[in-house]
Amino acid sequence: NGISVTPASNAAPTATVTIKDGQVDFLTAKSENLEDNPDFTALNVTLSFSHALAGIRFKCNDGVTVESVTISGVNNKGTYSFTDNTWSGQEVSGANTYTLTGITYDAASDGYKTFKLEHTLFMLPQTLPAGSRIAVKIAGKSVVVEVGMVGHVWDSGKCITYLINSLPDGSVTLSIDSVTSFSNVASDITAGGGNVNEFNDDDDGILIW
Repeated sequence: NGISVTPASNAAPTATVTIKDGQVDFLTAKSENLEDNPDFTALNVTLSFSHALAGIRFKCNDGVTVESVTISGVNNKGTYSFTDNTWSGQEVSGANTYTLTGITYDAASDGYKTFKLEHTLFMLPQTLPAGSRIAVKIAGKSVVVEVGMVGHVWDSGKCITYLINSLPDGSVTLSIDSVTSFSNVASDITAGGGNVNEFNDDDDGILIW
């Protein structure tokens, strides 16, 4: 899934991440200074997981069906540090177009067709660079509308929801509807004396500790 981890001698590893189309979520956790912790036992280590990527979702207004949304020109490669949960070296590398399809209005889910993984893009945290764009194709219309996103901020662990609206004159507006923290990850699990299977995450995330 485009994630490679480089071990470091007597230090936390780093991960080089290249976002692929259909990228899964990337979850990390760590426990430090176990030998110096009087509460530590060899059988139990508590791990509090967090999302290292940003989740990008779209919803639309009533009466609008979005045939496709394509993000391009964003940074899609970077290095994640397990030491302080930060990113560095974000850059554009190779093919970097990412597409969602079939987004329709649904009153029961406040404008989303679904909350499933296939309607969330997991992207590199960043301030979007020059050239970053969203191309929106509204069902029944031949025109593909492109909207610039330079300067938008995608933070790790956040879910950024964009609202798409199609106007009568054929134009399309794109606005940030909400920025929220992910809520589908258990606060912590215990590895060793506990049961790792207690971790339940619908995003099929990659777990590294």
